[in-house]
Amino acid sequence: MKNYPMQYADREISVEDTLEVLDEGEFITVATVDDDGMPYCVPLSYVVERGWGSVEGAGEGEEPVCRIYIHTTKNDGHKMADWRRDARVWGSVACEVEPCYEETFFTTRFASAMVAGRIRHVESSLAVRKMLVALCMKYMPSEKHEIGGAIEREFDITDVWCIDVERITGKAGRRKPKA
Repeated sequence: MKNYPMQYADREISVEDTLEVLDEGEFITVATVDDDGMPYCVPLSYVVERGWGSVEGAGEGEEPVCRIYIHTTKNDGHKMADWRRDARVWGSVACEVEPCYEETFFTTRFASAMVAGRIRHVESSLAVRKMLVALCMKYMPSEKHEIGGAIEREFDITDVWCIDVERITGKAGRRKPKA
């Protein structure tokens, strides 16, 4: 994987800030390539599991890195066929997106994260259940009392996949300070 420098280096954010963008994002768009070379990308719900280790873009020493978990149906489709053929993927998350007008031009406030890695099917039933609970708690914490039953009803038709992040970069522009 060729490493291109960020075009606007002054907008690059730290790995820790990039992980916060990943935590805050609503969905991740995951890109792959068809067997005929055509790009394919799809927005997916996801949850982040943070860990420790080394990853390109994380700097020197032990920096926080992550794994990104998504759920799918067990029915093979376009994305899963691509993932099984070539596990390399890119993911993109944007948050804090707000169009604005500054002085004489239109622009956008934003924070974004890009991750590259390899995706794998999660085989462990315990790990699948853990990630399904985490997904439910991210998107519908008000319905936490329904999670167990929903997982039991859907477990046999649901798969979980994991992106093992190998590279992470973040960028932001014109962000409002957090209160």
